[in-house]
Amino acid sequence: MDKNLFVSTINSIREQMEYDLAYSAVVAEAFKAENASVYDNSLLIKSIIRLLQIHFPPKNNHCEISFYCFECNFGKFGDTDYLSPEQLYDQLTNSN
Repeated sequence: MDKNLFVSTINSIREQMEYDLAYSAVVAEAFKAENASVYDNSLLIKSIIRLLQIHFPPKNNHCEISFYCFECNFGKFGDTDYLSPEQLYDQLTNSN
């Protein structure tokens, strides 16, 4: 998988998750509800990550891609980027 496709895919996942959160917040505000999750894209996102894992398989039951997306909030520490999708790609390709 080339770097541009990988970065584009990671950015699309991030954008979709941000959109989903913003949309849910607007719906919650409109209906005066605490939680208004209108739809769930998690199955699709997990499937996309599984496709990425074909090229970058988990090592020792640890998936760097899932960790980056979900545990590290797409490479952020608070409001600061500390690992870009490009850097993640480089890290993954250098460890193969």
